[in-house]
Amino acid sequence: MSLLKKTLAGTSKKRFVNLYAALKKKKAEDDGPVPAPWLPDRLAISSRPCRFELPMDFRDLESMSVREYLMKYCKIPRHRQTHYQRLFDRHKSRVTGTLTIQEMESCLLTVLLDSVELPDLKALLRCLRISSDTFVDLRLFSVICAVAERILYINYLGANRSQPGVSRGYLESADFCNLEWKLRDLRIDPYFRRLLMSLG
Repeated sequence: MSLLKKTLAGTSKKRFVNLYAALKKKKAEDDGPVPAPWLPDRLAISSRPCRFELPMDFRDLESMSVREYLMKYCKIPRHRQTHYQRLFDRHKSRVTGTLTIQEMESCLLTVLLDSVELPDLKALLRCLRISSDTFVDLRLFSVICAVAERILYINYLGANRSQPGVSRGYLESADFCNLEWKLRDLRIDPYFRRLLMSLG
C-alpha cells in the first residue's frame, strides 16, 4: 500500500472512531445513566414487561380477593417467569417448597436491585394481604414480583418511566383508562382498589 493510501486509511479510521465516540456520548446523554453491566435483567424487563388485565364484567372484581385477581389476570412473559423461578428455587424451603415473608422481602429486593426502600416494600405486601403467616408458592411469588416491578420500580425511574417497555401497552392502557370511574359503584376491598389504581 502506498504512503498516500495508508495516510487516507488512517485518517478515515480516526474519523470513524471519533464519530462513533460522539454518537455514543450523545446516546448516553439522551438515555440517562448507563446501567451497570451486571444488571441484564433490568434491561430485559424494560423490553417485555408483565401485563395486567381486567375482567370483561367489572362486577366480577367484587367477589375477588386481591390475590385471586393477580393469580388470574397477571400475565408474565416466559423470560421473566424463568428469572423468577430461578430466584424462587434458590430461596425456597426444602421442606415446604415455599417462602416466608422474610425470604419474600429479601427476594424482592434482589428483583428490584435494591432500588426501593424496605418500608415501601412492606407497604406493598400489606396491600397484597401478605402477612407473617403467609407461605408464598412460585405462582404467588411471581405475581408479587410483577406488581413490585410495575409499581415500585416505575416510581424509582422517575422522569425515565416513559422509556419504551416500562409503561403499559395499548390494550392494558385501554383496560385501565378512566379506572376510577369504572370502579366508582363497586364494593371491593380498599386495599384491592388501591392496588388497581396504582396499576392504572
